[in-house]
Amino acid sequence: APSLTASGRPAFVTPWWADIAIQGHALGLLTGIVLAGWLAQRRGSDLPGPGRLFVGASLVAVGQNLWAVYWFLGNGEYVLFRAVGLGLVALLAALVAAVGVDSGTTLSARLQTIRTDGGSPDGSRRSLVAPAALLVVVLVVAVVAGSAVPTNLVSVGDDELPGEPVEIRGYEVTYTENVQNGMVSVVDVGLFGLSTDVNSSGVIVRNPDRHVWTTAVSKGRLAFAGDRRIVVGGVGWRDEVGVSRRGFDAAGGPTAYRVTLTHDGDERLAYRSEPARAAPRVAGWNVSLVATDAPAGAGSAFRLNLTRDDRNLSVPLPTGNESVSAGGVRFVREDRAVIAVVGENGTATRVRVAAEERYRRAN
Repeated sequence: APSLTASGRPAFVTPWWADIAIQGHALGLLTGIVLAGWLAQRRGSDLPGPGRLFVGASLVAVGQNLWAVYWFLGNGEYVLFRAVGLGLVALLAALVAAVGVDSGTTLSARLQTIRTDGGSPDGSRRSLVAPAALLVVVLVVAVVAGSAVPTNLVSVGDDELPGEPVEIRGYEVTYTENVQNGMVSVVDVGLFGLSTDVNSSGVIVRNPDRHVWTTAVSKGRLAFAGDRRIVVGGVGWRDEVGVSRRGFDAAGGPTAYRVTLTHDGDERLAYRSEPARAAPRVAGWNVSLVATDAPAGAGSAFRLNLTRDDRNLSVPLPTGNESVSAGGVRFVREDRAVIAVVGENGTATRVRVAAEERYRRAN
């Protein structure tokens, strides 16, 4: 088409640097350096000078984002070590530059000079800089490649998933929060006091027979979208599990929500959050939103709890344009908002205490 019309849309994104395969980029760059040094030796060619090699290596390393050294903290959180990454880039560039020292002389010629010329100690040491630097690069390649082995040796843990997961031909699907990630590392690798032993929150899919334990949808992504469909299957078959989150944001406070799973028309409660207390006090009452464990269609999924001194009251959260009253406070549902009303119509005080969560299903 000669023209294209586009518009913005909401999206759930993770940090861009968390999607960079730093180890793969570093391995490719270092392997290229080793091969370039070997090829130059075979051909008897000169390498560029140290200055040009330093600038070139720095530009390539920065272009490949090798400075973005990060670690996964669990629950969709990451930490970026920018200073460490920048230092590693500078060290790598200096190492590459050292390969070009005395670039006008081949490696065999340098060794021959050391054996027969009896040159000055400074000259001998200078002749060994490039071979030593190239050897260090080879060792770094081995370390980068070898470090992938312990970090990727994992097994599926034996711990059962909490609650009542949906079971489909050996697969288990559920929603939970702050549970230990079931992909247990055989070798616990640490970095700056951080470990590969992390917690996960979201929709978990588990199949011990197939060595599967994965967070299919993170807690944050489900909170953004509201609904997701989880597909499981094998050779010649597939099935789906629907996951839905519904909740209310307490004014000036956290969110109370429920997560349900649906499979073959059967809906079950998988998770409900802790009560969410609203910041405003209404007629001396503290107002909290409570997600209940009521089955679908068997009563209100949310309630309003009112506490003052040693008194406790509880009423269902109003739906539609209805209202409920407790402790001299009338709670009115207006579209997505829950309004607390105190007093008569003419002099009534109105305070918003909660609002229904909004979801962006376009993502």
